[in-house]
Amino acid sequence: MLRTSHGNIATYAFASLHDPRLVHAIFARHGGVSPAPWHSLNLSTSTGDSQDNVNENYRRVYSTLGYTPRDAIISRQVHGNTVATVGRAQGGTRLPDCDALITNEPGVVLLQRHADCPPIFLFDPKRRAIGVAHAGWRGTLANIAGEMAHAVGDAYGSQPPDLIAAIGPGIGACCYHVGEDVQRAFATQHEHAREWLHANGDGKVYLDLVAANRAMLRAAGVRAIESADVCTACHVHDFYSARAEQRMNGCFGAAIALRA
Repeated sequence: MLRTSHGNIATYAFASLHDPRLVHAIFARHGGVSPAPWHSLNLSTSTGDSQDNVNENYRRVYSTLGYTPRDAIISRQVHGNTVATVGRAQGGTRLPDCDALITNEPGVVLLQRHADCPPIFLFDPKRRAIGVAHAGWRGTLANIAGEMAHAVGDAYGSQPPDLIAAIGPGIGACCYHVGEDVQRAFATQHEHAREWLHANGDGKVYLDLVAANRAMLRAAGVRAIESADVCTACHVHDFYSARAEQRMNGCFGAAIALRA
């Protein structure tokens, strides 16, 4: 990922998504107004930060992107695999019960909040379609990445080989130990799950969300896949981590839009 500073705000972008027709950014946790433990560019009130703080942080995010709240659509993630097809009619709203957003309308910002669950961007440069997904273990188990790839095909005629995918920062296989219930769920539903579950010699089993989502994107026919390979639990100086911060965390933003 490529880091850019906008005053006190830092954003990250993917080289594979560098396109004059596209705006995308993953926001680090710097440059906002939230106090500890959410310091500082927190986009969620779920662990106790004030609405005023979060509203100001959103204002700064939109200003950095060059858009307004009326241009943005935010998903209220539920760790599922529902993909919402959206456009300007939904601008300025929060859509409930969905973990991926797709559009082909310019000037529409797709925005999600993350804290260990990696964001996944999708871009079709031929048909000018985009998407973003929230891929925690439940969404990954339910193949949210593949569902998003299929959804842009159904909605906009995108062909999988034309798609470019980018997997953002999330908790890494170095830190994401999972219980027997999660291990069993993956082993039952995915024949390649053993490739994503690793023992690190400490008696625990660790899940590699990047490897799992990469495999599911490839199974959907996507060939171009970039990954940040940044563990949020190891990099809490830059990103929020529910696991590392014992759920007293904020959420960082991941946004993508087609230029008008």
